[in-house]
Amino acid sequence: MSSASRGAWAPRLWAGVGSFGLVALVGLALASGCGEPAERAALPTLAAGVAMTIGGVEVHEAEVEALADALALSLPASSRSDLRRRVLVDTLLPRTALALAAPAERAEALAQAQALAADLAAGRSANLGVRYEGALGDLDLCLGAALLGRAAGDVVGPVEGAAGTFHVVVVERPYDLARDGRQTIAFSGHSLPYHTEAAEVGAAAGIAALDGLAARFASDDWRDLLPIAVLARLDATP
Repeated sequence: MSSASRGAWAPRLWAGVGSFGLVALVGLALASGCGEPAERAALPTLAAGVAMTIGGVEVHEAEVEALADALALSLPASSRSDLRRRVLVDTLLPRTALALAAPAERAEALAQAQALAADLAAGRSANLGVRYEGALGDLDLCLGAALLGRAAGDVVGPVEGAAGTFHVVVVERPYDLARDGRQTIAFSGHSLPYHTEAAEVGAAAGIAALDGLAARFASDDWRDLLPIAVLARLDATP
């Protein structure tokens, strides 16, 4: 498969040692030597099950944990805190920021993706799009997680990825949760980008789009998962 085709499904790799973005952010936090203040202002009360809000958009604990479970298949040695941090920094925060940056474009792409998924499910379309065959861990994390537990022939999507794109795919070779180790999966499908820059450079565009967005946290534990460099981009004053 060409690098261009793979790029549509894998705007940011989440297998192996980890993404450059997360390594750089964590490195900056460590190098700064910044300590936490001795006392913090009281955190606002968020709805039950909400870990934080970014620009007013809720990030739910259940989704963080589900994506962390999927990521653990590729990073089994990582701690739970590290998995949650990667999920937030590499996926959920960029996805949220990009959605806020292009609401009209996102709505149009979502409508197209929903129509495509309906046509595929009803057998009204034979256009299966681009074929992917490779490791689950080389996919966009949201798409990879959505494929877990699915059977051959299933239509999956729309799934919103970290890089301003909706995915709709038809499973050909599913991931076998009963097996351990690296597996090759296969599917055919479509990617419908709504954020041009992110589609080209990946989720790093979403980190830049965090600048100035208001962030509220359910607890210090959730706040402390984010590297100092990410918090510095946000308006994270309680």
